[in-house]
Amino acid sequence: MNLGLDRILHCVRNLPRNPIHNLRIVHVTGTNGKGSVCALITSALVASGYRTGTFNSPHFIHPCDAIRINDRPISPEEYQSIVDQIQAWEVIIELRHGLGGSPVSPGFPALTQFEKTTVVALCWFMLNCVDIVVLEVGMGGRRDATNIFDVGDPEPSPLISRQDLFNIAGKKMVEFWYKDRQDLSSSSPTTSLLQQVAPLVGSRQPRSMVQCITAISIDHIELIGNSITEIAGEKAGIIRSGSVVVIGPQPNAEMVVPILQAEAQAKRAMRVIDASQGYTQIPAVPSEDSEAGHWSGAIRVRWPRDSNDDNDNGNGSDSSEFIELPLVLKGGYQAGNANTAYQALLALKRDFGWDKVSPRSLTLGFQAVNWPGRLSTLRVPIQNLRHLWPSAFNASGDDKRQLTVLADGAHNPAAAAALRDHVQCIAAPRKAESSTTANAEGSEDQQPSLRRRVRWVLGLTKGKDVRQILELLVNDKDRDEVWFVPFNKPDGMPWISSVEPQECLECLEAAMAQRHSSSATVSDDDRGCRVQARAFSEGLAQVLPLLIEEQAAEDNAGKYPLTVVCGSLYLVADLYRLLNVSPWSQ
Repeated sequence: MNLGLDRILHCVRNLPRNPIHNLRIVHVTGTNGKGSVCALITSALVASGYRTGTFNSPHFIHPCDAIRINDRPISPEEYQSIVDQIQAWEVIIELRHGLGGSPVSPGFPALTQFEKTTVVALCWFMLNCVDIVVLEVGMGGRRDATNIFDVGDPEPSPLISRQDLFNIAGKKMVEFWYKDRQDLSSSSPTTSLLQQVAPLVGSRQPRSMVQCITAISIDHIELIGNSITEIAGEKAGIIRSGSVVVIGPQPNAEMVVPILQAEAQAKRAMRVIDASQGYTQIPAVPSEDSEAGHWSGAIRVRWPRDSNDDNDNGNGSDSSEFIELPLVLKGGYQAGNANTAYQALLALKRDFGWDKVSPRSLTLGFQAVNWPGRLSTLRVPIQNLRHLWPSAFNASGDDKRQLTVLADGAHNPAAAAALRDHVQCIAAPRKAESSTTANAEGSEDQQPSLRRRVRWVLGLTKGKDVRQILELLVNDKDRDEVWFVPFNKPDGMPWISSVEPQECLECLEAAMAQRHSSSATVSDDDRGCRVQARAFSEGLAQVLPLLIEEQAAEDNAGKYPLTVVCGSLYLVADLYRLLNVSPWSQ
């Protein structure tokens, strides 16, 4: 991992067209929740009629799915086409200025894989004339490759004129880099839109208009900081002059918020919004489907009406009203993420002139949001799993049996704690499920039923706090099961690898032994309780047939444990691939 801005800034400044001078962004960082906030903002902007580019990190199933326009991923062919054009440009520059590497060569081959992906994403957004980009930080913020907007350099004249490019490279390259423009002085659709908005900072708007900072906790230590304050300082580095900063709910607010506010003041941000306030969470109605979870509900927020609203009352007043925005993404923490997204969208409208954002488009966007692999309940018909379980060949077309799995990344302690809270709610016993026993006199006594057993299928990433994650998730008193598996190395990320299942097993055993030996209140009966844990060396391909067979058994309907696949988004990606589930069509 090699953080820093010099390489990528040198690259984009020496392309035929610099994408950072042709895009406007909402920039999102944080330890947990930033992906959900990006998904909500994107969905609302698309519903408002804006052509919206989104860049997430890390990718999910394939590197291309991290780069999307209106939630359509870039195709592998489009991705490679941009790479080819940048590399062809490298050759042209070197030939023009002498072989051996010109000082004005973009230096694309020297970029890290993440930097290359970032350059490709920004070029694709520029060439497809998006109105706005929702940009998720890869790691940290201050030194992250996405943090190249508004870094102080004035917009330069083109490195090479269109005519010179035509003379040297021919029509094909000219058409590639300038397909959206009639001549070098004309404006692209994106520029035309932005020129209609009144400048707010000196003579121009900031390109990074809004920065959202979601919950910050300890993660990626030694790379972005060894303490919560150091990590907060790194993430505060995305704040820009003249922008609006939205600070989401912070679990360590007393340490984090002053650092973010000080950075905003030093950078002369327009204003700072505290998204931990200003909303009310409407209680959700428990779902009949225990595996789906019970969080739906909504948040109630104040919407300032004006003459541009689609529900204006016509009297021109600046009064406000309360609107309710649905919470589709599961998890008790999603209300705070939703308000963070809402405040960012409201700032775009009020402070930067994105007038098509309205209560109706917000409601439609929040309702349509999709963020796969995060508290996602997957249901796959058994008959579609013949590649994993040969007995599925016997399933008829009207067979209703399904494999049901709850999937969530839960890659750090804070995310693991949130997953645990969610699972405790959906696995809790219901009144109707309480057992009835007869006493010696023949009368019936109502006995409270136990919490539904949970089977954790865990794959953890090296470098994470494995023991703390396990201690947060696994409760031996509830007779949980734990199956440890490795995950496949993600494409383009050679520094990522999974902890060996046997190592995880030994870590769990040590944690459970210490828990029992250090507790003075555990009864003799409970001292014998131990988690049923197993290590599988071949990953989910070895585990899934066992789960399918268990859930497909006719006499086992509803009796099997709640299965939760978690510990790493890379493991969840393996699950989607093996089950042939498309993350962007749910």
